Order: sequence, then structure tokens, then C-alpha cells
Amino acid sequence: LSITIKTNKTIESKEVLKIAIKIKTDKFIIFRKLFVFLKKYLGEIFVVIGSFIAIYNSLNFNHITRNFISGLPVGRDYYYTDTTKLLIAIGIALIITGIFIIRKKSK
Repeated sequence: LSITIKTNKTIESKEVLKIAIKIKTDKFIIFRKLFVFLKKYLGEIFVVIGSFIAIYNSLNFNHITRNFISGLPVGRDYYYTDTTKLLIAIGIALIITGIFIIRKKSK
């Protein structure tokens, strides 16, 4: 087995195998570093993502204008949709989970 590259350089099968093993090892090292990073900062990541989800969705409210009397609105009702309430709850749950992970790590 040999591979010809555009420079007309021929690579033997042993060299191809060494290159493939090196690429596979490099990918493993990258995934290992990513896993270590996520394990180290998982609590902080949960707190940041949960804060963003909760704050973003708490500002996402709708309104309905009530009946009009002589052309002027009587009042306005503000409310959250069910999806927004669910996302706020998920954000708060992520914040609390992140705080518990941080506290457990610090002990």
C-alpha cells in the first residue's frame, strides 16, 4: 500500500500507519483535554448557562390589551407563556446544580 501526494512523493504503508496513529492519538489528547476542562469548570459552566437562560426568558413576557373605552385602553395584562416558564425553571435548576457542584468541589 502506498499513497502518492501531489508532490509525487510516495509514502510507504508503515509511514501511513504511523501518521494515522499520530492523528488518532492527537484527537484522543484533544478530547482528553476537553474532558478535563469540562470536569474542572462544570459548576461554573452550569451557573453561567443557567443565568443566561433564566434572565433571557424572564424578560420574554407577552401582553394583552384589555377592552377599549372611548378609544382608550382600559388596562394591559402581562404574562409568561408556558414555554417561557419552563425555560426559567430550567435556568434556575442549572444555577442551583452549578452551585452545588462548586460547593462539593471546594470541600
